Amino acid sequence: MTPKAINSCRDGIARILSSLETQAGYPYDTARELLSVGELKVCCEFACEHIADDNLFVPSDVSKLLVEICIRLGVDPNYYFYLTDHLTTFPDHTPKGG
Repeated sequence: MTPKAINSCRDGIARILSSLETQAGYPYDTARELLSVGELKVCCEFACEHIADDNLFVPSDVSKLLVEICIRLGVDPNYYFYLTDHLTTFPDHTPKGG
C-alpha cells in the first residue's frame, strides 16, 4: 500500500473511532494508541468487534467507510457484520450466516 493509501486508511479509521466513541460514550484509548503506531488492521478489527458486540448504531456513511477500509486491509467484514444490511451494497461481500 502506498503512503497516501495508508494515510487515507488511518484518517478513515480515526473518523470511524470518533463515531464509535460518540455512540459508546467513552474514548477508545487502546485503539487510538494502536492507530498512532500504525496498527491499521488491528484498529479495523477492533471497530468491527465493538460495533457487533456492543450493538452500536453506526451512520450509513461511516459503516460504508469501515467496510471499504476492511476490504483494503484484508479484514473480512462478514466475520463481524453477518447481520449488517450495508454489506449488500458491496457485491463481493454479501452477508454470511444469519
